[in-house]
Amino acid sequence: MSELEKYLTESEIIYITRTYPDIVYSEENIASTIKVLEHFKLLPENISCIITANASILLRDPDETKATLDYISTLTEDLDNVLTENPEIFSFGTDELKEYIKNNYDTYNGDIEKIISEFISK
Repeated sequence: MSELEKYLTESEIIYITRTYPDIVYSEENIASTIKVLEHFKLLPENISCIITANASILLRDPDETKATLDYISTLTEDLDNVLTENPEIFSFGTDELKEYIKNNYDTYNGDIEKIISEFISK
């Protein structure tokens, strides 16, 4: 089991934002980045996905990743535009978050980043 797999299966709190883009560029250094952020208590609680600077989607469950892509494609006619315009925030992992996006998509005029920021801060 790789270091990344260990953290994906053992940790409930895995969340890396664009706040730390300079240290998150590849899967290889994600596990060590998580260790550092955990040590300094910089990880919000109850987040089950990793957001990397290069828009990698690293959810714990591959089926959940596919379901996430399918869900986002229902929100926009052009998924590529969402990826291009918002690469640093493209990663969703929980049903609660998906529901929040669905309920607030029009309120925030499709601003996914704003919706997620609001969700995280609530």
